[in-house]
This record gives sequence, structure tokens and C-alpha cells, in this order.
Amino acid sequence: MPGEDKETLPTRSVTPQADTTRENPSRRGVLKSAGYHLHVILFAAMVLISTLPILLLGGWMKHSAMELEIASVTDKHLLIARNLSRTLSRYVGDVKEGFRTAVETGATQDSPPGMSRLLLSLGLDHVCIIDGEGNIIRSLIAEADFAPQRPPGAKIMPELRMIARNAGTDVIVTNLYRDADVSRFFLIQALDNNRFAVGSLGVDYIRTVQRAIAFGERGHSMIVDATGRVVAHPNPAWEKNAQDASKLSVVGAMMRGRTGVAQFYSPPMQADMIAGYTTVPETGWGVMVPQPMEELRERAADSQTLALSLSAAGILIAAMISWWLAKILARPIISIEKAADAVASGSMDTRVETLPKHSPR
Repeated sequence: MPGEDKETLPTRSVTPQADTTRENPSRRGVLKSAGYHLHVILFAAMVLISTLPILLLGGWMKHSAMELEIASVTDKHLLIARNLSRTLSRYVGDVKEGFRTAVETGATQDSPPGMSRLLLSLGLDHVCIIDGEGNIIRSLIAEADFAPQRPPGAKIMPELRMIARNAGTDVIVTNLYRDADVSRFFLIQALDNNRFAVGSLGVDYIRTVQRAIAFGERGHSMIVDATGRVVAHPNPAWEKNAQDASKLSVVGAMMRGRTGVAQFYSPPMQADMIAGYTTVPETGWGVMVPQPMEELRERAADSQTLALSLSAAGILIAAMISWWLAKILARPIISIEKAADAVASGSMDTRVETLPKHSPR
């Protein structure tokens, strides 16, 4: 109404609310703690995801190391045994052909020049023609080319004559004989008029081939004849005595003409062994390439140690990368959280801090 005094409303001053974020140390601690927890959660999740495959791979390598070593025997040892068998097959073929040629040319006349040296180069230290009564009637290796000669002993002559009667026209390679304290094979071929030819074959070349196969600390090769008698072996006593090894399971398998991989206990090596084995078809000789199981276990242990080392290194690298990556991923979220909390506390001019270029958007 005109003339009336207007009611005066009371006034109150409004003071801006203080930024509690800056004034309250405990608030800052909460924010810092929340950010730290987010960082740790991301870090733990990424470490778990990245290390699980590494742990699984390391565990598989640890448990399969021995299986892989045994599988390598099939790939390596058996391959060596087969190659050794082929080498001996070619050698036996050359010896039989040289013997047959010498007998055909020398049965009725003097051997041609150079024949003695050929026979000697093949490991034949004596080749002769024998009549039906066991008497040597012609030597096909000249005395001037080699001395002393080693004709068959009188004790084994009847057995050789019996073999010749059943041999037909083919050249037969006998099993190993211990004759005059010497280990050797004999080649036999039947001739007319109850005559037969005999060649004495030494084992030097066979033992040279056997000694060429060596690996690891005690890995080696072993050669036996068709009856299981040792022809070549790292143990000198077994070689010298032509040890009968037929009771060994792996030797029995070779005597039956089998090829494969087997585990067995070796008395001369005093160790459990694993070997690839096969035979020489022309003679029935057994060839095997054994190695102590302990050496395989040592190699498997080395592989396991390597697997564990690689796993540990992989986990360490994954953890370092995860920590760095989790920090980058958490930074924008923590920054927004701080700004939102400041605005809620009354600081309306708060802005989200500028993030580095490499921060995720």
C-alpha cells in the first residue's frame, strides 16, 4: 500500500564452501587408497591372465621332459642302429662277393695277382679249399702276402664240413667261433667232389665300426651274432670271451629278428639301459645302441630346470608389464573420481586434470 513501509527481509551472507578435499587429509587418504586398490586389482587380474598359460606350459614341460627323452631314443638311437645294420649288410655283401670270386678263380688254378690283398682288405685272413676228409688242398692267400695264416682248427673242422654239406651253392657266414683264442667267423661254400671252401673272417672291422658309435657319457653300440654271443662291446672282457648275452631280453628280441626300442638291465654297465635295436638280415647279427636311463633322467632334469627358469622369467616380465599397464589404465578413472568428488564437495570450478597423450580414452 502507498505510504506503508516495506517489510525488510533479513539477509544472510553466503560463503563458499571450503574444498574439503584439500582441507581434509583423511579424504585425500581415502581417494589415494581407492586409486591404489584399483591399480592393484587391475594388476592382479592381468598377472593372473598372463601367467596362467606360462605356468601351464612350464608344468607340461616338467612332466613331459622324461617322455620326450624316451621318445628321442626312437628317433635317434633306433636310427643309428638301422644305419649301423645297413653298414654291416654292405660289408657282409662285399666279403661274400670277394670270397666267391676268389673261390671261383682259385679252385682249379692259382689265384690271380692282387687277390690275396683284396681278401686281406676285406678282413679274410685265410681262404682255402678243403677236400672231403678235411685236408687243406689249396690256399688262396699267398704265404708271401700274409703271415701267419689262420686256418680252421681241427676241433671245429667237422662242424664246418657238416655246414658245407647243407649249404648248397650259396656262401654261408657262420656264427662266431672262439678258435685258438681268437674270435672269428667262417665263410663256407660247397664245391664239387665233396670239396668245400672256407674263409676265416676276423672281427677287427666290425669292432672298429662299433667303437665309432659313442655318445653321452656311456652311450655306445653293441653287436652280437645270431646266437647272442658278443662280437663287439665296450667291455673288453665280454669281447674277449665272446660272452653269451642271449639271456638279456633285448638280445633275445634281436635273435628273433625284431626291431624296436627296449629297456633292460645291463650287467657289464651295471645300469638300467634303453636301446634302439635291429638285425643284419644277411647274417642274423643283432645291433643295438643303448644308453643308461640315468643319462636320460639327467637331461630331463636339465630340461625341467630350464622350463622352471623360463617360467619364472616369464612371470617376472608379465608382472612388470602388468604393473605398468594397470597404472596407465587406472589413471583416467582415478583422475575422474577425484574431480567428481571435488565437485560434489562444492568446488564447482574443478576440472579433470590433463592426461598424458598415451593414456587410454
